[in-house]
Amino acid sequence: MNDLSLLHEYTNTVAPTDRLPSDNFRPILMGLFGEVGGIMAIAKKSYREGKAFVEYRNAMEEEFGDTLWYLAALCRRSDLDIRDVFPAVTTIEDRKEIAETAHSKIAVDEALLELGKAAGTLLRIEKPDRDLQEPLRQFADRYLMALQAVHIPFPQIVDANISKVRGRFLEPEPGQLPSFDEGFPEEERLPAHFEIRIVQRKSGRSYMQWNGVFIGDPLTDNISDPDGYRFHDVFHLAYAAILHWSPTFRALIKQKRKSVPKIDEAQDGGQGYCYRRRTFRVDLFPCKRPRLFPGANERLLRPSENGSAIRSWLRGRGLSVAALGTGDTGRVCGF
Repeated sequence: MNDLSLLHEYTNTVAPTDRLPSDNFRPILMGLFGEVGGIMAIAKKSYREGKAFVEYRNAMEEEFGDTLWYLAALCRRSDLDIRDVFPAVTTIEDRKEIAETAHSKIAVDEALLELGKAAGTLLRIEKPDRDLQEPLRQFADRYLMALQAVHIPFPQIVDANISKVRGRFLEPEPGQLPSFDEGFPEEERLPAHFEIRIVQRKSGRSYMQWNGVFIGDPLTDNISDPDGYRFHDVFHLAYAAILHWSPTFRALIKQKRKSVPKIDEAQDGGQGYCYRRRTFRVDLFPCKRPRLFPGANERLLRPSENGSAIRSWLRGRGLSVAALGTGDTGRVCGF
């Protein structure tokens, strides 16, 4: 073992993202059990959706990564070195071998059920101490078996989880953030400082005002049961302020990067701001109750089930169709 150990590198990198109580290991156990349940839920969904579940691999990757995070947190609270829990993974060179040589191929269902049993055993733990090493080794063994069964490389899990948790729970270094407008003239850049005033009038419509000028269209919730959609532009403003990225806001203030036609077309004038092109897509802004499509046989808007019906309904009204989402019940609206 050396300082370049893969798991040692992982635990040190994600340790600052651990915000749960250091003197209470029960939230860690519950979190680990919940992530294992998430893995099984994805497997169940793959049975139901079949090939339509295009996010299967990405979803599995995320859940396995989160499970590893909780396992590392449990080792941390038990004063155990995670390398003693995963004895087969010691150095970065082992990355290429872990998914191929740890176990023989077994059925996904069997591997996941064994992982669930091992997680259930951990729930019997009364207190974190070094006696946990053996049950944790058994869990880690089942974890690797399940990981191999779903054919996702271990280093891919590690790298993706590091990127996720550090990006979500740690403040970014300002100097490391991308500058999408660098090299473009001032009139094509998003403003570094801006103030937007959002006003709701007696009519119930909301208006946006920038530098004393109204921009965009007045909005209502466009539904009988109010859900706050009339204020959804705050999300576009937040993207611009925090991420320095918002095709919608850029279009509203007419500061597209037209000096580079490919960027203007693909990023500033494409699906990011599709209202001008009369393109509609599914907006997954949550609705309090499902809406029905007029003229679409009164079927619920569930893209994974009725995508062809939705496209036909839109095309019949002279509208082009952007990529439809695969989430739960939503509504179609200009975006």
